[in-house]
Amino acid sequence: MVVQIQQTLIRRRQIEIESGPSRTTIHRRMREKMFPRAARIGARSLAWRCADIDAWLVDPAGYRVEG
Repeated sequence: MVVQIQQTLIRRRQIEIESGPSRTTIHRRMREKMFPRAARIGARSLAWRCADIDAWLVDPAGYRVEG
């Protein structure tokens, strides 16, 4: 049996609208490992897994990227 998992992706602009951090803040926190890693979906496009953003929203100040 084949199980297919669908992961919803969210773009940076939508994250800004729904949760507030600016582009600069998102990228700074990514470098500091305090914001989920993005997935490259094109040559100049990034998106984040909704599940990762939801986990970050639970505790933005305490969030750390594993690994």
